[in-house]
Amino acid sequence: MKHILRTTFIAIMAIMLLGSCKSKEEKVLNRLQNMSQQIEKHGDEMTSEQWKKLYDEYTDLHSKLLNEKYDFTDEQMRELGRLEGKIGKAFVKHSMSDFGKAAGELIEKGTEFLKGLTGADDDKED
Repeated sequence: MKHILRTTFIAIMAIMLLGSCKSKEEKVLNRLQNMSQQIEKHGDEMTSEQWKKLYDEYTDLHSKLLNEKYDFTDEQMRELGRLEGKIGKAFVKHSMSDFGKAAGELIEKGTEFLKGLTGADDDKED
């Protein structure tokens, strides 16, 4: 019994060690893939704070890509470009959505401001 437990333990440890031996290039691609999936599944319901946290994580990862030595294969480079493009597009789309909301509010306030400035409401009271 003792021999079976020891063999099982060694087998489990070996599997865990082999599973954790991903290259740093694979780890980068996995992080980007996870970000992309998070955006696809939950992007519409994410708060501004969640978007900021995700953006900070992305910029941190991108900074490491620029400042550290990586040895991506051609296939990994294509996947890296695809994922970065997909994530970048999501950030732009989210930013434009926020910009659109802010612009709409500004236009509405500006319209009311102009009405007050020109006295358009005063003419209606007569």
